[in-house]
Amino acid sequence: CVITGDPHIVTFDNQNINTQGICKYTIARSPDGTDVTKAFNVEAKFENRHDNDMVSYVEYVTIEVYGYYIQLGRDNAAWVNGELVNPMHGVVRPGLRIVMNGNYVRVMTDFGLAVENDGKWTALVKFPVDFVGATEGLCGNNDEDPDNDLLTKDGVNVTGMIDSVSLLANSWQVGT
Repeated sequence: CVITGDPHIVTFDNQNINTQGICKYTIARSPDGTDVTKAFNVEAKFENRHDNDMVSYVEYVTIEVYGYYIQLGRDNAAWVNGELVNPMHGVVRPGLRIVMNGNYVRVMTDFGLAVENDGKWTALVKFPVDFVGATEGLCGNNDEDPDNDLLTKDGVNVTGMIDSVSLLANSWQVGT
């Protein structure tokens, strides 16, 4: 799943979503009942930039996994449970690593979840092949069918509805 620009989201199944909210959204998470060794939650906070309130961009990305709360922000900044860490030197915690991957800070888990953020425009969420159908959020359900990617938090497919993207985004908004 790719989140880039102002923001354009390309789901795991290649559905395009364009939303301009300036709030925090669930991007991808494991469904309820997932084995706790593979449970995760990825959120992204969007903000306006350059005095332009017509578009929004990724401000930061958070990942919750294995009891860690990881935040990836601007200028390759990364925090683990509130502690600033340096991904340039590689950070290792049980079950995960935080490293630089080109211009991106990358968080990788031992079960194959990878989240990257360049701190400017783009965030990526990647899974191994065996995660087919094992996600939910704005990035979709990863079941190789783009026609059902517009599922709200309550499981309603809003594809074809008036204001479908707003309905979808509002349902995955965090903190409302």
